[in-house]
Amino acid sequence: MPGLALNCWKSGAPQGRGTVLRALWGCLTAALVCACASGAEEPGAWGADHVDKPLPVLVEGGECLFCHRNSIGARWEANAHQTTVRFFDPGAAEVQVLKAQGVEAAILNEITMVLGRDRAQRFLKPNGKYGQAAILNTKWTRTGVERAADAAWDDARFAERCAGCHMSGVDRASGAYSAAGIECYTCHGDVPLEHTEQHELAIFSPKRNDTPELVTAICAQCHVRNGTSKATGRPYATHFVPGDNLFMDFMADLGPETIAAMNTGDQHVLANVRAVIHGEDKSLTCMSCHTIHKDTSTKHKKLATTAYCFICHEGSDMKSGIRPAEVHSPVCEY
Repeated sequence: MPGLALNCWKSGAPQGRGTVLRALWGCLTAALVCACASGAEEPGAWGADHVDKPLPVLVEGGECLFCHRNSIGARWEANAHQTTVRFFDPGAAEVQVLKAQGVEAAILNEITMVLGRDRAQRFLKPNGKYGQAAILNTKWTRTGVERAADAAWDDARFAERCAGCHMSGVDRASGAYSAAGIECYTCHGDVPLEHTEQHELAIFSPKRNDTPELVTAICAQCHVRNGTSKATGRPYATHFVPGDNLFMDFMADLGPETIAAMNTGDQHVLANVRAVIHGEDKSLTCMSCHTIHKDTSTKHKKLATTAYCFICHEGSDMKSGIRPAEVHSPVCEY
């Protein structure tokens, strides 16, 4: 079981196997808090980072698709990671809402990219500096439009708050990005050309056996949303390259009380991150459930039931007893 002191169950008497697991989970809570204080692994005790080093040259994703065009390229265009930043569609329904709320046509005509999807969307344009974008203060959400009346561009906020998770190869000093969107580099890193013959040189290759710490660091660079870079103070890691130890630079509060107070989406992520990086349980990583290129989580249905499941599931019925999938983020402002 993931060794996380987290009590996120609602009140009421659980039934069936849930009773046993929840009781065991409660017993683990005090023990694991003590273990974290006395003998747990330190997040920064392995590997290295690129914080004070130049970033490797980014190999653009189109070069990767020259070989991987059939297995990955056919579906990557619609992948959730790929579409977190995408070209602006003037005919999109959200744009009609912006118009109806009074956003001026002159502003709308400047938009070139969209950030976000069904919960919230922000709008971008080049700000005149290499690899940088301005972000519109107006935001579309499911419930309406915020700040339509005083829509204006902010030249600095995107680099300071957003670029590290939504762009690739972000420079420490300027916040400028090497490529728009999430490129192959973001998860696979600086892959040597020799990987065409030696597949094990590429991170996440089936020929490798990547450690739980390495896998978790790669996913956590964007999905841990309550952290701060020691080097820059920004809410994303500095010069992170897959294979690095993210937590040498990226500091996040993974305390049990902090996690328990979060929405279920963030609990789901941080509970697993804490368990892996503190050495409480390394048997489960993001990749145990999620298939990134296929953009699915079907593998999680095949896993054994553990206490970790009860972050989202309730009672003994693992199909119907599901807590609401609430997701929001102060950093991402939705």
